[in-house]
Amino acid sequence: MAINKKDFIHKVATNIKANKTYNKFLLDFRNEEKRITRVIDYSDKDWTKKQRLEAITIELATLRRRSNNSIPDTITIDALADIYYRLNDSSWNRELKRVFELHISPTIGKKRVVDIKAVHIDTIRTKMKSKGHSKQTKNGCSDRTIKKALVQCLKPIMEYAYDNRVIEYVPKIAVKNTAQKKTITNPIEKLSRLFNAINELYKDDCFYRSLFLFALYGRRLNEILTLEWKDVNFENNTYTVQAHNSKNKQQYTYSLPHPIKGALMGLQVSRNGLIFISFVTGKKITTPKRQLERVKELSGVEELTFHLFRHILTSALASKGNVSNVMLSASLGHQDFTTVTKHYATLDHTSSSNEVNSIVG
Repeated sequence: MAINKKDFIHKVATNIKANKTYNKFLLDFRNEEKRITRVIDYSDKDWTKKQRLEAITIELATLRRRSNNSIPDTITIDALADIYYRLNDSSWNRELKRVFELHISPTIGKKRVVDIKAVHIDTIRTKMKSKGHSKQTKNGCSDRTIKKALVQCLKPIMEYAYDNRVIEYVPKIAVKNTAQKKTITNPIEKLSRLFNAINELYKDDCFYRSLFLFALYGRRLNEILTLEWKDVNFENNTYTVQAHNSKNKQQYTYSLPHPIKGALMGLQVSRNGLIFISFVTGKKITTPKRQLERVKELSGVEELTFHLFRHILTSALASKGNVSNVMLSASLGHQDFTTVTKHYATLDHTSSSNEVNSIVG
């Protein structure tokens, strides 16, 4: 039906006119080169004039947002995640995408982003607490895993939706950490046992010797598996974790420990691309679970995981008492650790990790 603009005789605000009784409104504006005209009818609403004027103002803002938006309001969380991860491709985001597919997509993947509410996020949290997807999480995921799924994975996608005006607000996404702090008993002894086990197991295998030594000296597994030969400077005895492979999205250069340098130089491979690639597929390897079991068995550290390497190192160095928290945080690749260091101290990752490496062995 054609719009008779003469019916709208009252100017309410820029781009908004009302009919004689203020129950129908004409929205008329330009978006770039496109003219957009809409009639909004509130005649079936039992509202006061003030309520109708407030509603039409919101309606105009919403219509402007939608007309400016290249992402449709009907987009599902699965489809938006696909766009987000394609535009923000990095090894860390590829890991988060796998977390999304495992924990987020099965529950809310088919829902429209505009329909996602706090209750849906609570549903994901409840499901993860009750049951995981592996033997280790059959009785429920840890707070750390839940935080990774909700805060590090889902929240950036929802913020991306907000930045692109798909949604008006980002639902509150937070995870309360109820887990007790890991307690490492006899950390110095365990660090020594692990160092000896790695060197004994892989004395003739430079590949896994260097991989596990990187873990022993504080690197995260993803940082290890995404290292490229160009990131290693044998002349200066340093190596660099690129920002797109770092959890903190920062580039850090660390001192290269002599035991790792020796193992890397012993690798009889073409020194191009990734360091740790499968000899079968030629692609980046996944978590070497079988080899981790061998290290665990020989060292006697039964609770060992790749992340526990960092806990053991931290506890061992803290026990020695001659490594400052600033130095330790820098060596581990933390962005900061307290308000004091955030505002008053500069973390020198290269020199700090060099000092830590000399202590480890």
